[in-house]
Amino acid sequence: PFKPSLMIGSRCRPFVIIATQRSGSTLLVRSLDSAPAIFCAGEMFHGGPNTHHPECNYPQTILRSRLLGRLADRYFQAARVAKHVRNFYARYGAGMQAAGFKVMTSQLRSFHTLLPLLVATEKIRFYLYREDSFAAALSSYRARLSGMYHSDRGARHAPAGSVTADLEEFRQHFDRITLRKQELLDLHARNGGVLLTYENLVSNWEALIAAIGVQLGVPGLRVEKALD
Repeated sequence: PFKPSLMIGSRCRPFVIIATQRSGSTLLVRSLDSAPAIFCAGEMFHGGPNTHHPECNYPQTILRSRLLGRLADRYFQAARVAKHVRNFYARYGAGMQAAGFKVMTSQLRSFHTLLPLLVATEKIRFYLYREDSFAAALSSYRARLSGMYHSDRGARHAPAGSVTADLEEFRQHFDRITLRKQELLDLHARNGGVLLTYENLVSNWEALIAAIGVQLGVPGLRVEKALD
């Protein structure tokens, strides 16, 4: 079902949030989606059942077969991705001031035609990353070991306690996180867009949300944090 809009009849601004791990992207997506004038889906190119608004997911299977889906993407990915993105904005942007979704840098590697499409069709692009790579690596490593990724899981999981990290394994994980951050910065440098940081998101929430609202044509945007 579509959310009722406060601004029926206005032109919808399409956007995308391009993010790295543990950058606050889930917080941003769910918080923006709580605004009546904005529709914001989660990782619709991840395809898992636990994504935010799974009804928006890209069809990675054909006749319930992932093999057929992969074969179709191998030869027809550009057309399939373009059709899905076009239909997403047309359907979920109806009656909205802005509509968008989140994609991780790792998903852009799998769906290599997606970012060029978003750039060519002039979608508003927000790039979100965490400046502190060590903190990002600690957070993602702990989440992976504990199985607790977001604060809204508290009702289903006991709070994560201490975890023990293998030094060499963590060093490799830190290197991957650092590489992903640089990858995002390179994408921004090549393609342009709005650069956001986790640090600014958590320390300057209201100002950052207001600035995003200006980009999305929703001046004076204020939303509460959907997660801790």
